[in-house]
Amino acid sequence: MHGRDASPDHQPGGVRLAAQPRHDWGDAPDVAGFLGRTHELATLKRWVIDDHCRLVALLDMGGIGKTMLAARLAQDAAPYFERVYWRTVRDAPRLSEGLLGLSAFCQISS
Repeated sequence: MHGRDASPDHQPGGVRLAAQPRHDWGDAPDVAGFLGRTHELATLKRWVIDDHCRLVALLDMGGIGKTMLAARLAQDAAPYFERVYWRTVRDAPRLSEGLLGLSAFCQISS
C-alpha cells in the first residue's frame, strides 16, 4: 500500500481515525448486549463514516430500539471523530446549562 492508505490511522476506504479523540458518553445506554439490526447499523455506519453524513434522524414508534441503535452507531463511529458528546434530552436541563457543558467539553470560550 502506498500514500495515505499505508498510515496506521487510515482504515480501508481512506477514512481517517481521529488523532486524539475525546469522548464523554454521559448517560448513553450500555450497548454490550446489542444484537441484530445488522443491515440498519451497516447502512448508518456507511452514511456517517464513509459518506460523511452530518445529520441522521432515527424515527419510528417508541420502544423499538432507536436509542440502542443510535448508541451502538455512536460507539462504532467514535474512533473516527475527535469529539463525541452523548446526552439524553429526556429530563434534560435547560438549554443554557446544556450548552455550558458542551462548550466546556469542546473547550470553547465564550
